[in-house]
Amino acid sequence: MADSSKSIKNKLSGLTDKVAGEAKEQYGKISEDRKTVVEGKRQKVKGQEEETYGKALEDHDQDR
Repeated sequence: MADSSKSIKNKLSGLTDKVAGEAKEQYGKISEDRKTVVEGKRQKVKGQEEETYGKALEDHDQDR
């Protein structure tokens, strides 16, 4: 059960980072701030990694 809550936490955190990263990237494009665009892209990748890790934990928990 602990793995289940950890997987949900990782997936939610990942989704939050992906959404925030997208917003930051778009803001950077509008304001023509390349640094902000890159930060947004980096945050989206981090979010995707967290979400993928959470899904892997969930799959592992289901296989038990």
